[in-house]
Amino acid sequence: MDRSYWSNQELVLATRDFVCIRLATYEDQKEVDFLKTIFRGRSGSLENTVFAMLDSDGKTKLGRSGRSPDFAFRGVSGFVDGLKKMSAERKLKSKRYSDTKLPLMKNVDLALNVASCDKIQLIIIVGEDDEKVEQISKRALKLAWGDKTAGQYVFATTTDAKELETISGQKIKNGIVVVEPGQFGMSGDIVATFKPEFDLAKSLAKLVDLAKNYEVLKEYRSHIRMGISLGIDWKTETPVTDRESNMATERSRGRKE
Repeated sequence: MDRSYWSNQELVLATRDFVCIRLATYEDQKEVDFLKTIFRGRSGSLENTVFAMLDSDGKTKLGRSGRSPDFAFRGVSGFVDGLKKMSAERKLKSKRYSDTKLPLMKNVDLALNVASCDKIQLIIIVGEDDEKVEQISKRALKLAWGDKTAGQYVFATTTDAKELETISGQKIKNGIVVVEPGQFGMSGDIVATFKPEFDLAKSLAKLVDLAKNYEVLKEYRSHIRMGISLGIDWKTETPVTDRESNMATERSRGRKE
């Protein structure tokens, strides 16, 4: 699902009553093991996307699980209506407009790749040490969960300058960099920087403007073929067990040959 789905403002608002967890399939063995308990395809293996609505125990399913929300709802509007109905049934009186943590990806490389796939930009909290990153991250919570910025960016943190080597632009030792991911999520360009003591109102306005004016058009099949022809191949941390995904990749490679 790209930004046309998960970054939809109406959908983001409807999810405020829920805890949203983004797992990256095949990038962590513990996550793979957990996702297998949620949904497996016809082959019995973990497919490359999984969606589920779970109760607060993290086990009880509140609806049909599958590869996407479309397994349980019809499109964005159906998903929004379903979320509102669940919220009303549970008599949730107030919406969560923030969280105690940033919605972080595992590392900068993975965040770049996810941002490119989702067709949104990336925010990286950069610090000389873990303490500095934590300080900046706390201030950045209001950037991540703002009314108009929630769901519009992928987040990552780093204390290692080497993680930014594939990213072009003005580097900083402490602060925030906003990155436009490359076409294949293997590189990026810095489009804005914020100091550790950034002005909240001005920074929020800047992020809203950047997200509003950022648009990327990709056609899935031609994108895959181009990546293969250029020799670009993302290496997952665990084996890809999605049969259809592997077959599609092999077909594209065959066309190249």
